[in-house]
Amino acid sequence: MTPEQLKASILQMAIEGRLVPQLDDEPAVEIDAAELDEVPFAIPEKWKWVRLENLFNFVDYRGKTPTKTASGVRLMTASNVRKGYIDHTRIEFISEEEFATRKSRGISAKGDILFTTEAPLGNAALADLDIYSAGQRVITLQSDTVDKQLYVYFLISPYFQCALVENATGTTAQGIKAAKLKKLTLPVPPLGEQRRIVSRLNKILPLIEEYGKSYIALQSIEKTLPDQLRASLLQEAIQGKLVPQLDDEPAVEIDAAEPEEVPFAIPEKWKWCTINDIVTKLTDGEHKTPKYQAEGIPFVSVKNISSGKLTLRNTKYIKEEDYKLFIKRCFPQKGDILLSKVGTTGVSVIVDTDNPFALFVSVALLKLKDNLIYNKFAYFLLQSPLVQVQAKENTRGVGNKNWVLSAIGGTLIALPPIAEQYRIVARLEELLPHVRSLQ
Repeated sequence: MTPEQLKASILQMAIEGRLVPQLDDEPAVEIDAAELDEVPFAIPEKWKWVRLENLFNFVDYRGKTPTKTASGVRLMTASNVRKGYIDHTRIEFISEEEFATRKSRGISAKGDILFTTEAPLGNAALADLDIYSAGQRVITLQSDTVDKQLYVYFLISPYFQCALVENATGTTAQGIKAAKLKKLTLPVPPLGEQRRIVSRLNKILPLIEEYGKSYIALQSIEKTLPDQLRASLLQEAIQGKLVPQLDDEPAVEIDAAEPEEVPFAIPEKWKWCTINDIVTKLTDGEHKTPKYQAEGIPFVSVKNISSGKLTLRNTKYIKEEDYKLFIKRCFPQKGDILLSKVGTTGVSVIVDTDNPFALFVSVALLKLKDNLIYNKFAYFLLQSPLVQVQAKENTRGVGNKNWVLSAIGGTLIALPPIAEQYRIVARLEELLPHVRSLQ
């Protein structure tokens, strides 16, 4: 349940008389009840349904928009009245002279209920200033017979908010006329019970506010947790911590220069190397924009791999003659790795189709040394924090960001024995679906 749903539920319980117990010695309400064809919901025996016009004195400054001044008397507009509190972020004034002319309609006082009739409709709060004037979309509700804090809660309850919408007019900005507002009904408990309800709500609602903060934090955690877990698993994998090392596993045999500084320790039989060391070819797609046509050979760009899978739908198309020319330098085949290098950099996919397609310059092609690296391991390796950090550091440019081929080729990687690569991939394929299920 969201904080908003919980608060609405509590307020509805309060307005239905289900939040605090009724006391046998509590006197019944001595206010004329409204004659209703059908009551909205059942209320306790000593409560009464009453129209707002019989509960409150209405002070309404509707009419001409007041002239704003740099100083003077505070104007409490609809933007200042929130659901349950006054927001003083926006401060406006009217002149002392205009305030004096408004007094003929009534004087709003500290502790009165300020209620917004339009833009937004249905906000209510207790006025917290000694001297002020309400704006033209704010009605002041005054009473000496009810607990006004309770009626702030009742006015923002689900029941009353629905009643407002049912009686509102307007499409772009819904509003309610004072005449209609006066005819709406609210239940009235005995005064002692009103105060007990307020006391109870004043204890519960701050707890809901705290719950709201925790709920937002939890939502943020839930949103980022799968990505963080995935990155953590991939990091464990490329540090040799995901599967056990086997004594009879042969060490990696590769002629690669040992880096001067390594980011972390790796198992004894692993080897530090670069992407250049594990490919037979590293290139990118066509640098010039070809002439497109309605159908033909798919022309793949970053957008076709950005989801983490290669899709040949919604691509642009080139003629077969251009395709034959382009693949002389860059020929993607099933099992190869594609890597985004322009715009969104560092997204890797495995080519999983025999269907022909060509690449644009924004996508790099990696043809792997099969004796050194398993393509599924390469796919996960390229997504690991080790590679992603280097991709971010080595991507250049502001608008059209580019991870150039020389920087891709020089990317430092940790390479396990190939049999261990297969075991790492098997473990990742076992664990990652559980991570995805958290999304």
